[in-house]
Amino acid sequence: MSSNKRRNREDWPLFLKAEEAAELLRIHPQTVYELARCGKLPALNAGRAVRIDRDKLFDEYGLDEPKTGN
Repeated sequence: MSSNKRRNREDWPLFLKAEEAAELLRIHPQTVYELARCGKLPALNAGRAVRIDRDKLFDEYGLDEPKTGN
């Protein structure tokens, strides 16, 4: 699914793959791995796989779209 269809937090999986986090942050996937390794992203390591906590990522980086309307 492309990012233009994923607008809300709930549209993303609870734990993001590096490629999904990169799409959300608009950075290269390798940068996601580096930031996770340095502790700058809320990441979990499962063997060789890295998963990024969606809710922590949205909260820490303010990725929720602002509410519009009344």
